[in-house]
Amino acid sequence: MGTIIVTLLHPVEHEDDILVILNLIAFSINTIFLIELTLRLLAFRCTPFYKGEYWFLSLFDAIVVISTFTLDVILTGNLREVASLLVVFRFWRIVEVTEVAALGVARYDEEYDRQRNQKVKELEGQLNKILKAVEKIANEDDWDDSKRERIFGYSTIPFVRSYYD
Repeated sequence: MGTIIVTLLHPVEHEDDILVILNLIAFSINTIFLIELTLRLLAFRCTPFYKGEYWFLSLFDAIVVISTFTLDVILTGNLREVASLLVVFRFWRIVEVTEVAALGVARYDEEYDRQRNQKVKELEGQLNKILKAVEKIANEDDWDDSKRERIFGYSTIPFVRSYYD
């Protein structure tokens, strides 16, 4: 894409040098993407390309990487510049990375909320047991309202029982 922009906007006398540099940069980037795709295939086999929620994005990404690299190697001249427009599809990579990050954060939040809610239920259960034990002791020792108020901050235990049950 950069080569097309340079062809349209840049003076003709330095165009060849800039195009060579841009083509080398584009080829290097395509090579890095191909290496990344190869490593992903080695690590995960073909699983990301046919399983999971967003397998089609991984497959689309692989097709774009392979076709862009192949066309970059095979084509020359103006045809190569036109084929370089396939790089636009690489922007899907940004969407994929953003999506993976968002899903990771969402799953982390869900797990954190689940653990927190479980801990809250455990603590409420423990507190309820403690309050029932203290209420039992209070009934056995015939605590008066002033003693209950000193211990609990209020004078009647049934309020505690109804609040936590």
